[in-house]
Amino acid sequence: TLTFTGAASSTGSIGSNSGGTVFGSTLRNNGTFAVGSGSSTSVGTITNASGATIKGQTGTFRVYADWTNNGTLSAASGTIDFAGSGAQLITNAEANFFNLTRSRSGTLTFGGNVTSTGTFTVSGGTLAVGNTRFAAPGTYTNLGLISVGASGQIIHAVERVKFTDVAGVTAGSYTTPDKLYVTIQDPDRNLNGSATETMIVAVTSTGGDSESI
Repeated sequence: TLTFTGAASSTGSIGSNSGGTVFGSTLRNNGTFAVGSGSSTSVGTITNASGATIKGQTGTFRVYADWTNNGTLSAASGTIDFAGSGAQLITNAEANFFNLTRSRSGTLTFGGNVTSTGTFTVSGGTLAVGNTRFAAPGTYTNLGLISVGASGQIIHAVERVKFTDVAGVTAGSYTTPDKLYVTIQDPDRNLNGSATETMIVAVTSTGGDSESI
């Protein structure tokens, strides 16, 4: 593990491909920061300057303060966990994460459009999307609260209702005694993970038989 006890400002390459990095204060990245395959931590604010790159790898980068991105996030794997117990802000024109997690109480606010192509998880606190666009085409789990502004968007590539086989392939027909599986998208996008909801799907066969699921 590479440890910086004071404020860090890089013009070249820092980080480790095989380990982790600990920033005890702020980080201003003007070059390339490799998150690595281990566990990395930043206590202070992170600024990824214009022309700079944060390279997400298989490890987890826990961020306890604000994140400003004016450069590039190259994240084909790995997890960025916003783990501060208070308010945190992501400021950017566009931020593309792989796995994105909000693991603590408090509010994480998006100040620009955000994409999480892998697994997105809110396990505590509030995610404030505001009037930005949040795209989460992968796995989407919310156990906290998500707030969206009047012009904000949450985009998740799941149809509202689809019938599939056991492998998840959409089924065009059903023959007794085959098994049929139903995938349903929560109509409020599970913005409140603590709310219990009941959904009823009515199915009518071509022979006139009706069932409720």
